[in-house]
Amino acid sequence: GFELRGGTIILESNQVINEHKMTLSGGHLDLNNHSQRLESLTLTANSTIDFGDAVGANTLKFNDVTPTWAWDDSSLLTILGFEQGVDKLEFKTLDSDSLEQIQFYGDYGQGEGFYTAQMEQSQSGDFFYVTPDQFLGAGSLNGRNNLGCCDNVMPVPEPGTYAAGGVIVLFCGGFFYWKRRKEKAA
Repeated sequence: GFELRGGTIILESNQVINEHKMTLSGGHLDLNNHSQRLESLTLTANSTIDFGDAVGANTLKFNDVTPTWAWDDSSLLTILGFEQGVDKLEFKTLDSDSLEQIQFYGDYGQGEGFYTAQMEQSQSGDFFYVTPDQFLGAGSLNGRNNLGCCDNVMPVPEPGTYAAGGVIVLFCGGFFYWKRRKEKAA
């Protein structure tokens, strides 16, 4: 097996990493328009799999998926360059918790952005196709943005912002006070 801990791996032909266990611990796996069949997938950090941008069918198939307890529940797997109806992302087994950690980026009917993943069983019933589902917008998946951070974090202004605001309020108040006194004197 192999572990991708960061950076980018660009594959140059089909089945280069055939039948190996793969751990994604950050980084970017670029299939470069080549199909791969792997034994298993473990997700331990936000990672990206890019199907490539050329026209043509590409398949990424996992014969098994490490049980959910082995996936870091705060990590996201982002799928890029996936052409719906042409490319295939297949899993032998996949539970709903792991499915929620997969997001697609592209334009799948409602504009470019992030989409949830959905799972459909194959006709033979021996694996699941994972495809884009519902549009989430340009930056969030289940309350997390594409980097896996929380969307509900509120920005806190710098202390200098409050000081500048106070000076502006004092200036405006002083100006109106001065203008009013000037009008009474006239």
